[in-house]
Amino acid sequence: MCWEPAKPIEVKTATSLCLVLATAVVVAGCGGGRKTSATSAVFSSTAAAGEVGTTQTAATATESPQSEAEGTTTRTAEGPAFLGESHSDDELQQAERVVEGAGYLPAETAGYRPQDALRVIIGRRTVGGLPAYQAFFFLDNRYLGTDAGQPSQSLAFVSATESSVALSYGIYAPEDQPCCPASRQTVTFVLNDGALAPQQPIPPVAERR
Repeated sequence: MCWEPAKPIEVKTATSLCLVLATAVVVAGCGGGRKTSATSAVFSSTAAAGEVGTTQTAATATESPQSEAEGTTTRTAEGPAFLGESHSDDELQQAERVVEGAGYLPAETAGYRPQDALRVIIGRRTVGGLPAYQAFFFLDNRYLGTDAGQPSQSLAFVSATESSVALSYGIYAPEDQPCCPASRQTVTFVLNDGALAPQQPIPPVAERR
């Protein structure tokens, strides 16, 4: 008869135990969930922070050599260019002094190009109230001579290569004004063993006036 009262107690204890275990599981589950979420959040933040830090570090490491390289390239490029321009300006001024020493003013210097071996300056002066032009040739910065023994009333630079220069001569009819020749003739001068040689006949003085 003592067994029967013990049965409800066992059931109650078991029920209580189940409730306790269930509560513990729920609590553990909830706590575990929060812990897992917090851990994941921390991991995600750490990973994200790590990725950003790595990207920034890599970007910094990548940009620095480029900046140094660009700076070096810029400095290297500017130096020779500046020196080259100064050198060519000095040579042009020396060539202009040669033209002036012959009694002409430098009228056209487009044919005096530092990258070419053969260079030319068109000089101008006034003779009897009329213009007179001559071409002054230079091998690098060494004076070679003029295109012809007598000046021309109309003479212009046309084009040039490293070792050739093309000039345009005005060809006059008797009634033509000095400004307006009837036609023009192009003559190309080339270097031949260091000497200047016209490839076409230079127009006669009477036609060039």
